[in-house]
Amino acid sequence: MGKAIAGKSSLTYRFINYNVPQETDPTIEDRYKSSIKIDDKVYEVEILDTADETDIQNLIDMWISFGEGFLLVFSINDYESFEILKGRYNRIIKDKPGVACPILLVGNQLDSTNERKIQYNEAKELADSWKINYMEVSTETNYNCKEVFEYLAAEIVKSRNINALRSRRRKCIIM
Repeated sequence: MGKAIAGKSSLTYRFINYNVPQETDPTIEDRYKSSIKIDDKVYEVEILDTADETDIQNLIDMWISFGEGFLLVFSINDYESFEILKGRYNRIIKDKPGVACPILLVGNQLDSTNERKIQYNEAKELADSWKINYMEVSTETNYNCKEVFEYLAAEIVKSRNINALRSRRRKCIIM
C-alpha cells in the first residue's frame, strides 16, 4: 500500500522481470504470479499490486483480509507517501488482530538520494517501533527489488503451519 508515486507497480514489474514502463496507468488492482525458492522449496506467490485511492475503502478491507504478507512502499522523496503508510499499517494491525502477518516497510527511489526527504534513520525508527524490518530499493537500478519479495515470502512461510504451506499459495500484497 502506498501513494501512487511510491513506485509500487514498478517494484512489482522489476520482480516479475518485466521492463518498467516509462508511464503507467493508475492501478486499482493488478495480480501477478511468480515462484520463489525458499530453503530449496519452490513456492508460488500471488502478488496483488494495489491502488492508493481513498475512495476504494471496501477493496482495501478485502485486500487486507486475504493478504498473508504486506509490502508497505513509499517514496523516499515524498513525505506524504511515508505518512500514508502509518494509517495503512494501523489498519492492517486492526483488521488482523492476533494474526502473525509479515509486513515489510520499503523505501523506494533510492537512486535519487539528492532529492531525499525521508532519511534512512527516520524510516528505520518507524519500522523498529512497529517491530518490522525496513529495506530500501531502486526500481530504476533494480537494487533490492527481488530481495524484498524474497524476504516477505520467507517470512510468510515462517508464519504458516508447514502442512498448510504445501497446499496454499502465498499472497503478497503490495500496498
